Amino acid sequence: MFFIKQRIAPLLSFLMLFNFLVITAQPPVAAPTGYHWQLMWEDNFNGTTLDPLKWTTNYHWGSIDAFGGEVRYDNYIHPGNVKVQDGVLRLANTENLFPANYPASNNFEYRIMNRSNSKYIIPEGSSTTIGAKIVQDVYTYDESKSSAYNSPSQWSVRKSLDNDNTYLIRNKYSNLYLTNTTNTLSQSSYVLHSDNQKWILTEVSNGWYSIQNVGSQLYLSQDGTNVTQAAYDASKTVQWKLFCKLQWISGVVQNRKKIKIINSRPSYVEASLKTPASTGVWPSFWLGANSGAWPPEVDLLEYLSTPPTIVSFNIHYKDAVGAHASSIKQMTVNPRDYDSKFRTFGFYMGTTSFDWYLDNTWAHGWWNTAFFNQFTDLYAMLTHGNGGWAGLPDANSTFPNYYDIDWFRYWELVPGSGCTTPIILPYSQVNNGSWQTKTNLNINSGDKVDLAPKPITGTWTWSSTCNVLTGDLNKRQITIYPTNSCIITATYTNTCGDKTSMDFTVIVNNVPLSVETLSKDNEFSFYPSPANKTLNIELPDIYENNAFITISNSLGQILLSKNNSNEKEQTLDISNLSSGVYFIKITTNDATITKKFIKQ
Repeated sequence: MFFIKQRIAPLLSFLMLFNFLVITAQPPVAAPTGYHWQLMWEDNFNGTTLDPLKWTTNYHWGSIDAFGGEVRYDNYIHPGNVKVQDGVLRLANTENLFPANYPASNNFEYRIMNRSNSKYIIPEGSSTTIGAKIVQDVYTYDESKSSAYNSPSQWSVRKSLDNDNTYLIRNKYSNLYLTNTTNTLSQSSYVLHSDNQKWILTEVSNGWYSIQNVGSQLYLSQDGTNVTQAAYDASKTVQWKLFCKLQWISGVVQNRKKIKIINSRPSYVEASLKTPASTGVWPSFWLGANSGAWPPEVDLLEYLSTPPTIVSFNIHYKDAVGAHASSIKQMTVNPRDYDSKFRTFGFYMGTTSFDWYLDNTWAHGWWNTAFFNQFTDLYAMLTHGNGGWAGLPDANSTFPNYYDIDWFRYWELVPGSGCTTPIILPYSQVNNGSWQTKTNLNINSGDKVDLAPKPITGTWTWSSTCNVLTGDLNKRQITIYPTNSCIITATYTNTCGDKTSMDFTVIVNNVPLSVETLSKDNEFSFYPSPANKTLNIELPDIYENNAFITISNSLGQILLSKNNSNEKEQTLDISNLSSGVYFIKITTNDATITKKFIKQ
């Protein structure tokens, strides 16, 4: 341990730029003797923009289009859905609706869903036959029918050639057009200028449209599994939502090749997360290989929001024959425990175990050490989206919804104590006024003075040169009512026992600081204090012909010096010194004594 007297250091002016000092909590895995957790990489998402030196807003394997986005499952990943605000990284998940926000990626292709039953229109039996009836079904993506999302539920919605604000609706699987046939619905080949193939789309309620046929003047409706036409009646049966081929837009961030998460020595990665309050979403926090290879993969969180809501901890690796293997731990949870507050998800890579932590409490472990060497150079991803394990959104899903990240940290276990010199930020308040970063206070006798230095956490003690302290002197904030000028000292102790102290100098107007007189034979007194032009120092007899006097500032720089010339009282000219706190040091062959004084 060591003790540092921090007075009015030059570093203070720099620290005053900050309103508070952050004390970062250590990982929940105790560091063994002789080691400490060192913070290697951190982002608290302060400010209003994402740091491009730390993060990228796409999947590294995606193909970026002209709009800056990419395709992932049923999502269009776009940097416009990544925001930093109010100290939080926010990944948004929004519906990609008619008319398409990103036509280059979606090619004006939509799924058309009915509001009353959340089902989509398709040709019956996924038929490619002319005249096939139009029905409804739940959306399923059949890869055998298309490698480009041209499933039977996918329709191209484009303006007709007649330039009359009507639309043609063509099925992407059958390549046939939605057609009114004697007031029924089927699919047929294109007929130029046919009113039976032209449709009027009118927004009736926040993304919900009525779809009216020009020929029949009736509206697209539903009856059981059938798609029919009916007169408009403002019911949900005649309201439809047109989802783009990439039905949802989401945000992601990743730091590939901007971070190196290792396990050559114990490491810990963590983030504070709040999940979206919606079903059908898939927020995740996971680690992948900087090389781009898969596996390995570690999922610190996969949040599967389709009821029942599941929190999943997973690890993917190659087994002894090079095949994909995994270990999965899933917990059914109350979604309100995750979407109403921030939770901390952490992952520890040690020499004998890999461990998942939830709110700094152990949640799951993996002990297959033979495969630990696959997890040697990783990066992190925070992703939002839909589909996959989480299932698709339904009528109960809420848009837009948000995946919030409060902070991200990466630690390594390294040799040494890890303690740094504690630093104090001064905060003071007079008569309930505004808080100020002042250590020199000019007040009237009896004024209320609150002193509350930071950091907020830690151990505090207080002392003073006058009888003004009362109550608990082991708390951070104290209240005093000085009637005499004096110096109040706050001392902070960190977890290693290192101490820092700071003086608050309180000058009570028209009441001088009393002469400091110490009782020991080898101590000295001085006056006046505060001093203005001269400082008088009275020396005891023991100092005769054997004392060296210096005046220094808070940096330890000697500004004045004088040898004792067999006189018990020495007078020093201090008129050239700036106002502030200084130190008188008397040095003899046997001792050195230092005292403070105030220069007005």
